[in-house]
Amino acid sequence: MLRATWRLTLDTSFVGVVILFYSAVLLWGVANGSVSGTVTDLSGAVIPGAHITLVNTALNSTFRAACDIQGFYSFPSIPVGHYDLIIEVLGFKTKKKKNLKVDNDDELKIDAVME
Repeated sequence: MLRATWRLTLDTSFVGVVILFYSAVLLWGVANGSVSGTVTDLSGAVIPGAHITLVNTALNSTFRAACDIQGFYSFPSIPVGHYDLIIEVLGFKTKKKKNLKVDNDDELKIDAVME
């Protein structure tokens, strides 16, 4: 009887290890890409503080960022999918880029010139 109990415990532990291993493999294999760029005006001067919105059109999930002092923005790790990019700056026309496709390990560089 003691031996059967020990074997059941060993089997349960083995199953737990297998589940933990495959969970780690699945998390490691998550498909992501990135989107980044620089926002400038017509003269080529960078625009710090521009508001950037990235919308996953299938999931309707929204990511937000702001340009740094060099006019650079970045979404470093986003799920694969189709996105709309919206760039807003006070005193400029809103710029929209639609149907951007992000695949696994893509690094899209989307620069924008604001009018």
